[in-house]
Amino acid sequence: MRRSKAAAPEAGAAAGVPDAQDQQQQHDEPPWESRTVAAAPAVAADLWVRQSTSSAGSRPDSGLAELAQTVGRPCSAPEVAVSTSGIGDSSSVRAGTAYSQWPASAVNTPELPVAEQQQQQQQLAHDLVDVLGVLLKQQLADTSSRQAKEARNDTLAVLQHLSKIPSCCTALATSSIMPMLLAAATTPGLQASSQYVPVGALTKDDGDHEMKLLLWAPLGNIATNSSEGLTSAGTLLRCMLLVVDESDGTSTFAVGRWSLDQLLALRRTAWSVLQQVAPLSKDEFRSCGGVNTLIRHTANSYMEGSISMYASSGSGSRAAPGSPSGHTQASLQQSLAPIGTSTSAKRSSSSIEPALRLLQRVVAADAAMATALVEAGVLPVLLQLLQSPVCYDVEAVRVGVLLLLAELCDAAGSSCRDQLRQIEGVGLLLKECQEMLEFDSSTPSLAGLSALDCLWRCCIPSSRCRAQFLALDGMDLLLGLLLKGNKYFRPVTLSILADLLADKRSLPFFMEWHSPSPTAAAPATIGTAVAGSPSSPSRAPRPAVINAVQLLLSIWREQDQARGLTGPDGVLANPSRPLAGLGERTKWRLSDMGGSGGYGQLEGERKQQIERIQAASSPDLLMDKVYACFSELGFDVVSAGLSPNDAAVLAFIRQYVKFRQGEVWQDIKAEFEAAGLTPTQEDGLRVVSGIQHSELLANQVADAQRDTGAVGG
Repeated sequence: MRRSKAAAPEAGAAAGVPDAQDQQQQHDEPPWESRTVAAAPAVAADLWVRQSTSSAGSRPDSGLAELAQTVGRPCSAPEVAVSTSGIGDSSSVRAGTAYSQWPASAVNTPELPVAEQQQQQQQLAHDLVDVLGVLLKQQLADTSSRQAKEARNDTLAVLQHLSKIPSCCTALATSSIMPMLLAAATTPGLQASSQYVPVGALTKDDGDHEMKLLLWAPLGNIATNSSEGLTSAGTLLRCMLLVVDESDGTSTFAVGRWSLDQLLALRRTAWSVLQQVAPLSKDEFRSCGGVNTLIRHTANSYMEGSISMYASSGSGSRAAPGSPSGHTQASLQQSLAPIGTSTSAKRSSSSIEPALRLLQRVVAADAAMATALVEAGVLPVLLQLLQSPVCYDVEAVRVGVLLLLAELCDAAGSSCRDQLRQIEGVGLLLKECQEMLEFDSSTPSLAGLSALDCLWRCCIPSSRCRAQFLALDGMDLLLGLLLKGNKYFRPVTLSILADLLADKRSLPFFMEWHSPSPTAAAPATIGTAVAGSPSSPSRAPRPAVINAVQLLLSIWREQDQARGLTGPDGVLANPSRPLAGLGERTKWRLSDMGGSGGYGQLEGERKQQIERIQAASSPDLLMDKVYACFSELGFDVVSAGLSPNDAAVLAFIRQYVKFRQGEVWQDIKAEFEAAGLTPTQEDGLRVVSGIQHSELLANQVADAQRDTGAVGG
């Protein structure tokens, strides 16, 4: 049974490894013994895969011995060596002998110690790889027919299997087959020919295209899972960068010979390999020009997509916000006319996202790499892309850009933040957050959370960025999000606010903020008659106004009510354990947060996304964050002018940390009792003292709440 040409390599090469019954059917005519043994290593490799994976519990190992006996030995060891390589050297004979013994030796031997079993498996892996190396050497040289190329690709499909097994991966990295794989993978990309691949052996037909797809994935696995294989990462990275580089790669035969669909498939595989290998070989990645290649690639993809969008909208249409000017669009369109607008859109939409993901991985916690990217000019490219993402999945590109900006600022520090501020990046990030508030606050989005995270990591740590943030009404934005935004955004928004309030320049902006209450009655649109007066339209009630302090207190009250911390009289319900309350706890639910409201039945993927956001945005720490905000503001500063109810709530918040400490002492006492342990006298006194101190403070707070005349929240 042949491998389907339409099958994607990512689906695994299992379809390319025939089982024993299919092999027997293929070799019925002419007889098995009189044919080449090109398929025999595939059977042995399939046995090895099944035997190795069964030890990890992923496949049952029952029937392996019977299958081995069914397959049998197609020929003797010397015959294997001669028929696969044409020469009878000692290494081929040794490999052939190992292969001829494979069916019997591949079966588990549980009586052996684990170390000896592992050593035996490692030796079997090396012997099997040697057999495949002898076979592959012949197949790379023989490309005279379609059948020969299909047989070669069958062997590569087996190698793709083996590269996923640790012992085989090590054997592949250290055997003589590794130079063959690299030569086949990089010819004619890095060289016109090699010792193993003759000139003109690789063309643009489907068989050679499939060979590239089958080669690159195993090499990525070998480099990722084997330290020996990582030594060849530089060669592999150069080849992959050549494939994904859309600037001038199509002018070379190595890339330009492929059709558009073939090239897109190759680039998808190349991006996958780069994702695997580049983060493990950052020095090689930089020396190969990977930084400049990715920046150039992202910029070109954006410009090509902009031109495609502009051309499709018509010359009389207004350009989208953030798109290039008319003069720039015309010049870009002229320079890229040979590519065509439809090609540009297809290429840019499929390659921006993997480029952004790769940059995130190589930048993470690497100051040198982040600095190199900033110095190479990545920030203007990212901001332009953020302002006008030109691809089919706009949200995915926005998320990728925002996460990359956050990683760059974390790794490169002040140099990145200063440049971001100078090119008006702070204002653009504020715009991203403002859009999620204006357009849709009913359901959370990854783009919204990414924008807030980027704002937090890129702007708040820098004094100058904070000043620009405040000057651009950033405080109004944060408080507006707390008031009207989705509740799952509250944890990160409160964290940003607490860090911002540590800068005393922000205090006036906070204290001067006022907004209509979200619970205010809507203005009347139809007149109502009042008893004893003429029927006339009534004046709409003026909405209640709350300030920033009251907004934070309202968030605290929500959590207080969910936990039952305060009773109906506005006083602590459980002074002995203030944060335990009455033992009641209502949790946020997906339906309560608008997970399906207004959208009907959500699709599975979108619902899973919202559930992940829900799990990551637990309300359990909201009270901690509200306390942090008030602590930075100063309790004495915010207490002036509060109503009795608000003053009672603030009295509770002021002692929140002490109550948390009391909870810790209560938990320690409970753990001792559950374990049947008795603490030392000194430790016991410390535990009792901590609990008593918390109870004393709770009673004092309860008395203060009664003195304020609070009557409930």
